[in-house]
Amino acid sequence: MPTAPGKVVTPYWFQEKTLDLLDRGVRFIAMRLGTGAGKTWWAPRFLAYLISRDVAAGKGKGARYLDIGRTYRMTNDILVPELVDCFAGTNLEGYYHASKEIYELPTGGKVYFRSADKPYRIEGHHTRGALLDEPSEMPALIWTIAQRRTGYFQAPVLLTGYPTNAGWYHQEIYVPWESGDPDYAVIMGASTENPDYPEEEFERARRTLPDWEFDMSYLGKAVKPRGLVYPDFGPHLFVDPFDIPSDWPTYAIVDPAVQYGALMMAWNRGIYYVYNEYYNEVVQSAEEYAKEMLDLVEAERVNMPGLRRQTSWIYDPARLTDVVNLAAHGCGPFYKADNAVRPGIITLTGLIKTDRFKVMRGRCPTFCDQMGRYRWPTDPASGKIIEGVEKPIKKDDDLPDCARYGVHTLEGEPLTERGMVVFNDEREISRY
Repeated sequence: MPTAPGKVVTPYWFQEKTLDLLDRGVRFIAMRLGTGAGKTWWAPRFLAYLISRDVAAGKGKGARYLDIGRTYRMTNDILVPELVDCFAGTNLEGYYHASKEIYELPTGGKVYFRSADKPYRIEGHHTRGALLDEPSEMPALIWTIAQRRTGYFQAPVLLTGYPTNAGWYHQEIYVPWESGDPDYAVIMGASTENPDYPEEEFERARRTLPDWEFDMSYLGKAVKPRGLVYPDFGPHLFVDPFDIPSDWPTYAIVDPAVQYGALMMAWNRGIYYVYNEYYNEVVQSAEEYAKEMLDLVEAERVNMPGLRRQTSWIYDPARLTDVVNLAAHGCGPFYKADNAVRPGIITLTGLIKTDRFKVMRGRCPTFCDQMGRYRWPTDPASGKIIEGVEKPIKKDDDLPDCARYGVHTLEGEPLTERGMVVFNDEREISRY
């Protein structure tokens, strides 16, 4: 904690608890509290305690820390001023380089400010600690990167924000903590745990908001949002990773768009196993996309004498041009998907509810995250799905759509009857 006259901080119970957890060696600490409880205000003070502890242990010089916000604007408008104000006039007061988004500490360390809308800028640093503000609204890739960037030093990560969906923040933090994993801790509490939060505003929200919205936003409770397209999807479907046997059919289901997505799926005795994913938000050439997806497909093949598994590729027929380009670089053979929306959702829902759809644990973070976010339009007052709407909201749908294409196509006509797309020497398209 920074020290200086006038800078003495008396933390609330849940804030003090984060320091106790830090000293006990808990790596991933989530503050899932109601809005206005003081999570964002506390984050730089938690970081100050960590920096001071590292300095006392002789690890301050050259130490790097991450402070990650939901967007660039939120990082610049909220997180930077919070830390600068917190450290001002203390033994940690340094200098913020706006052009580099780096706070240079007098201890010889640095705090790197980054945002979830540019995840690849977070790569490249082995850090001694990280803060994630409002992680529920961040893509799953951020969690993967944060673990990599703190893994070398087994450094702590503080996550501050109430849950707004059933995505990775719930599945990757709350679920392990609930099951007793000692690396995870979750602190939950109401907005009014902050003694300065207005009680009348808290009660107004209780009276006027839907129960699920109030519980989530003002109590920090884990509530599955209304309107999820696949509300039955959850950790009970996860299985430990295993090598796909060589005689199981495998499929790569591709959804080429601005966000390039693909799911790798196997089938055995009526059960589908999602064993890998591809998700890329960076614009690349078709050759680069193809190589990266082929690398994932090839990694699962079993090298046995005289035996080579053939993976079938299923594509969204609305993206035929992209498929032509992928085929030119080695992907395929391609089969046209049955991409009907509502019938496909019904098919996938049925498989989920009858325990015929499995996901390898830890292998498909973006898919699991999107399945916990993908929603129908809902009435803001009641939370009920709006009647007459034909399609879900076109957001967080890339990999759920891949799953839908795959199972609805395979549960219908056999692929050999669906129209395989092949490419002859002139690269013209023909259908059988």
